[in-house]
Amino acid sequence: MKEVGDNVDAFTEMTSINESIDSLKIENENVIQERGSWGHRMEFLLSCLGCATGYSNIWRFPFKCYDNGGGAFLIPYFFALFAAGLPLFLMELALGQYSSMGPVKLFRKLSPFFTGVGMSMVAISFMGSIYYNMILTWTLFYLGDSFKRVLPWAGCDNWWNTAHCFDSFKARECYSKNTTYFKGNCHNRTNNQSEYDIGKKDSPAEEYFNYRMLNISDGFENMGKVQWELALCLFLAWCSVFFSIMQGIKTSGKVVYFTVTFPYLVLIILLVRALTLEGVSSGLIFYMKPDWRKLADFKVWKEAFLQVFYSLGPAFGSLMTLSSYNSFHHDFYRDGIIVGLLNSATSILSGFVVFAILGFMAHEMNTPVDKVIRSGLGLAFVAYPTAITRIAWAPFWSVIFFFMLVTIGLDSQFAMVETILTTLYDQWPMVLRPRKILVSASVCVLLFLIAIPQTMNGGIYLFSLMDNYAAGWPLLFISLVQCSIVSYLYGTQRFMISRP
Repeated sequence: MKEVGDNVDAFTEMTSINESIDSLKIENENVIQERGSWGHRMEFLLSCLGCATGYSNIWRFPFKCYDNGGGAFLIPYFFALFAAGLPLFLMELALGQYSSMGPVKLFRKLSPFFTGVGMSMVAISFMGSIYYNMILTWTLFYLGDSFKRVLPWAGCDNWWNTAHCFDSFKARECYSKNTTYFKGNCHNRTNNQSEYDIGKKDSPAEEYFNYRMLNISDGFENMGKVQWELALCLFLAWCSVFFSIMQGIKTSGKVVYFTVTFPYLVLIILLVRALTLEGVSSGLIFYMKPDWRKLADFKVWKEAFLQVFYSLGPAFGSLMTLSSYNSFHHDFYRDGIIVGLLNSATSILSGFVVFAILGFMAHEMNTPVDKVIRSGLGLAFVAYPTAITRIAWAPFWSVIFFFMLVTIGLDSQFAMVETILTTLYDQWPMVLRPRKILVSASVCVLLFLIAIPQTMNGGIYLFSLMDNYAAGWPLLFISLVQCSIVSYLYGTQRFMISRP
């Protein structure tokens, strides 16, 4: 009799769960009609791919490899991807699609005590939007200078270049004349060559990044003044974001068809060109050969996990936001696996491009690969432009490349700003949803004003501070907390049964 009673109780519980799921499906469909939905399932797939694939792959992944031992970084990276990144990616897609809510409203419904988890996700997206759009600002700056007949980072004859600028073309010409290259000119050889042949060597692209675009100050304590060219580019960057999201997913869902697919074509072209340069083997060996001693360094493992989280996007709230516009029965498992694998493939592809170029630069400057560039943050803005100067019709390809970077930056920026907007719409739906254009404009203006200090001479230090702490350990902590909430408070079995 006890077994029969237990079976009856289990059947009753299952029936209750199924009834709640049926009612949730009806509620989900009603909410989707009110909030809006993706026009086609490909829009969601491409938006997720655009959210996950961005500057984190083209810019951040290569410099993290560069700073953490090259190939040694790939081992903890793939461990972090399959152990934490991909499972969390799928879980957040499921939560958003299951609830049709933004992160704040979702966690309030799961467990009101942990509403702050959703608010923390929105806060990370808010902070991320402020400094992430600065990379788009730099890209627009480079794009503007790409229309010049001679690319300004191709040589050392500009007003911003220092005595340490090393022009490989001019140096080769000097050596052919049995003279020494120094400060952009050829000099007769003397008994003491240390001043000329030994010492600091900076590539023209690195000096352009540091001394022309950033006009960098000597430290955080010297912020300097707002640089009007960067401020104008920042304004244009936020205008681009606004026009892409002003009608919500109705506009951003159409933009991603181009912005997600175009970058792959440009990366493949750059890779083919990079592999034909001299000295690329040293860069590729540095990239692929693990330094096993690095695996004992906790910092390498930490950076690998942070890179996976930064790239795939769990704990930003963006994934929940994007999937919340899906229908209840959408196959997010398929989309999630496709996006996760393509995201990592993009990072690996970008790594091959960058390290092939670094090998070439090391060969040209007669410098070890791990010493060829000093600035980790500017790695992509040094390696890629250097490769472009070696291609025929360099200004044309420079325009194409930096336009590609603009499209990549917009994809991820869409998702973070959409997370902020969706939270506002869910909080005050009757007031704000009919005024989407006004709300979008207000949020973009606010974020633009907050970001202006990053256009100052010392803005790069503020950028580095936000990059290291705004989206670092908080991502890991929030992910741990949300896993605990779903597993122990909401219930793993309940969560798995209620999947679409």
